[in-house]
Amino acid sequence: MHTKKKIGLFVVSLALVLVLLNVAPQVALESGGDGIGVVESTQHNYYLSDVIEEDDTTGPIITITLTGAGTDGDPGTWTVSVEDPESGVDSTSVVIDGIVVGTSAGTYAVPNSLGLHTLTVTATNVDLGNGPSGQETSTSSDSVSIVDDDITGPSIFITYVGDATDVNPGFWNIIVSDSISEVDSIVVAIDGVDVGTIEGDYAVPSSAGDYTINVTAHNNDLDREDDQETSNLLNTVTIVETTPPGTLIELSGETTGAYSDPVYLEARLIDVLTGVPIPGKWIVFTVGTQTGGAFTDSSGIASYILILDQQPGLYTLSASFAGDIDYPDSSATCEFVIAKEYAHVVYTGRTIIPTSDDTITLMATIFDEDDGYWGDLTRIYVTFTLYLSSEAVYDTGPIMVEPTDVEGVGLAIVEIPNLAAGEYLVVVSFNPVDNSYYYGPDSDATIIIYEPVRGSAKGSGWIRDEDGNRVFFVFNVKYNGKGTLKGFLKLTYRVNERTYFVRSTVILGFTIDGNHAFFEAECRISQHKHGKHWKHWKHWSGETYRIRVDVWDNKKSHEDDVIQIRIFDKNGLVEYEAGFDPYGYLVRGNIKVNDHWKKRRCWC
Repeated sequence: MHTKKKIGLFVVSLALVLVLLNVAPQVALESGGDGIGVVESTQHNYYLSDVIEEDDTTGPIITITLTGAGTDGDPGTWTVSVEDPESGVDSTSVVIDGIVVGTSAGTYAVPNSLGLHTLTVTATNVDLGNGPSGQETSTSSDSVSIVDDDITGPSIFITYVGDATDVNPGFWNIIVSDSISEVDSIVVAIDGVDVGTIEGDYAVPSSAGDYTINVTAHNNDLDREDDQETSNLLNTVTIVETTPPGTLIELSGETTGAYSDPVYLEARLIDVLTGVPIPGKWIVFTVGTQTGGAFTDSSGIASYILILDQQPGLYTLSASFAGDIDYPDSSATCEFVIAKEYAHVVYTGRTIIPTSDDTITLMATIFDEDDGYWGDLTRIYVTFTLYLSSEAVYDTGPIMVEPTDVEGVGLAIVEIPNLAAGEYLVVVSFNPVDNSYYYGPDSDATIIIYEPVRGSAKGSGWIRDEDGNRVFFVFNVKYNGKGTLKGFLKLTYRVNERTYFVRSTVILGFTIDGNHAFFEAECRISQHKHGKHWKHWKHWSGETYRIRVDVWDNKKSHEDDVIQIRIFDKNGLVEYEAGFDPYGYLVRGNIKVNDHWKKRRCWC
């Protein structure tokens, strides 16, 4: 069985070989007794060309695509593609201007030299069925003429601005442009001397004579050697000599002002010959040692705001123009007065002082005028004078004011020995001899110096403040039989959306005058937000405040009791007050004043 299969395969293979060799066999298969066929062949002389037709009769397909502007700046490229769908491409030759530049399809640069350039592509296919003589060849060409993309030099513009006089020789304005290839370089020369390499303004010499500006510009057309274009332009100006006009300054604006305040200074510059205002000129203003300047506007007016920082007195205001090539100098002057700045003072020290204290601390709060311009508060000196009845019993000063952390607010503090018991009037003043920069009215306050005596005042309740809010209070202050001062004060008030709690830390002084008791204390203040159910919005402030409380026990007169409260911060500024407007009649509550020495005033 296997032997028969092998013989069959051999016969088929032999037949295929004979076909390939152009032999047409005649095959007869006889079956022998053993089943094996016998092949007989008859040779005939046939050629393949006699029986097979030509399968490729055309050469390769050549495609040439040109891109670019056809200029020396952008000559472009040829893109070559070659294909033969029947038999494929055997060879390719790419020639530009007679020179072989490639043997394959691809992209080829167009030369940027001026003139006609031709690309020729020759391609042969792989049709070798009849030998090399059977191959087909194709040829394709494309031409492009390259031109210069920029044949003109840059555009140059020279504009003269001026009067062509030695007073106003003016300038040349140079503009250079090249819309095609832009500008590569500029050379500006005046009378043969290079003066610049950029566009812009070039001053004409001011001396009388002829002046020539020469502008040379090269464009950026660098596509080829010697491709760059150049332009050149001249302009000549003749400067003549003239007599410069005169100038006049007219002063206007303010001629007085207060120390630390601004003053508006103004001057007008005029051409004397024409009466026309001169714009664009710098005017310098001077008052004493202070100066400032400004340019004149189109109306010839220069204005300047000067903050006065000199000792008050009589000065000279001057406005001056230094002159220039256009106009000569000029100036004008007038009297200028610097006045003292206004300030006011308030006594803010303690007002209830026991004779047991060794000293009295006098304090005044000084306020610079609230005009938005603050001066130097250390230039203020205050004097404290204490009067008993109408007689001056103590005088101290001048005391220099120290600035505080509040702008425009200062303090003057001095410590003096304690005085005998009594009711004193303390007057705080700005002595003109000591104050060269500030002035202001005197301020006075009553100080009670008392001998501690047994007595007490206590009460609780509430009143309304000027905003209609409730002010709750409770206090108990007394001198015991040993002359020891004891007591406390608690206060609650509301401002806007916050509640404030006041708690005394020490009672400083306490005395009684009939049904009127008054005391001072140091205290602390905390703040709380509403709706937080007593939760601290801010812990107790680290600052110590001073509070003065006046109370009246009016039960004998069948009137409501009264309380007045005023809280001061460390600078003597009123932090809060109640009981003044409206008057502090108790809405609810009670006040009790107990004076054990009812027949005499307790500080006598």
